[in-house]
Amino acid sequence: MKKEIMPLYTYLMVDFYNENPYEVKQTETGLKLTTGMHESQDSGEIEKKDTWYKVAKVLEAGPECKYVKAGDDVYLDVRSCRPFPWMGGIYWNAAEQNVIAVMADDLSERLKN
Repeated sequence: MKKEIMPLYTYLMVDFYNENPYEVKQTETGLKLTTGMHESQDSGEIEKKDTWYKVAKVLEAGPECKYVKAGDDVYLDVRSCRPFPWMGGIYWNAAEQNVIAVMADDLSERLKN
């Protein structure tokens, strides 16, 4: 028998991307870069981004999740995420309420219901 894992209630099982796939800058020659840096609105200087949020792939969503489904990408407030080991990997548990934004195809249509 193969063991399965699934988050309960409104919890998500996520895997964080090493780099934000939605933060891509393109150079004049067409090279695409992700830097983890941004221009400060206060000083105008280039600074390292705050790390209180990350982008993650949702692997599983609990049965009471209303807006987020497995396969979605999410911007997630990481201050309340908890790591857990599973089958040789490290995954993260987060509450759906800590999702800042969801990225998925046909999201507008899905959220109408």
